[in-house]
Amino acid sequence: MTARRLATVLAVLAATAVGYAPAQAQTTTCPSSTTYAPSSGTATVTDSTVTPGQTVTVSGGGFASGSTVTISLNPGGTALGSDTAGADCSFSAAVTIPTSVLAGSYTIQASGTDPSGNARVLSAAVTVGAAGGLPTTGSNNTEPLTVAGIGLILIGAAAVVVVRRRRSQSALD
Repeated sequence: MTARRLATVLAVLAATAVGYAPAQAQTTTCPSSTTYAPSSGTATVTDSTVTPGQTVTVSGGGFASGSTVTISLNPGGTALGSDTAGADCSFSAAVTIPTSVLAGSYTIQASGTDPSGNARVLSAAVTVGAAGGLPTTGSNNTEPLTVAGIGLILIGAAAVVVVRRRRSQSALD
């Protein structure tokens, strides 16, 4: 029986050893494009409704590993920044919407080169709202008006008291 157990253990070890091969360096290749026109797609933004001065993260993929991805706001072509595509051919960059941008509909574009050397453009629609949110209405300093209002109420009450006293004295006369 010990010979049978020894044979079983050796068979299991041999089968396990066959499944393990020495680790080899892995290379990441990005899918290539066979089109000659600029390839396009959709970029991802963390917030599609923004205000001037707000920072958003733009991300996407399909660019050549190590290539520069330029990010801009259109119309107008306002440069927002750039990033380098990683080994997985993707990028992710935090960009700030300029404070000079007016409210309206815009497109954030990420431009670069795909793995085949062709131009690649990704875009994401964003809506820029008014700076500072809602407009301010009314007043933050209502104390003078409150004091004036209370004063007028007291003057009115005193006038009523004076008129009633005069009427009651004239009725007695």
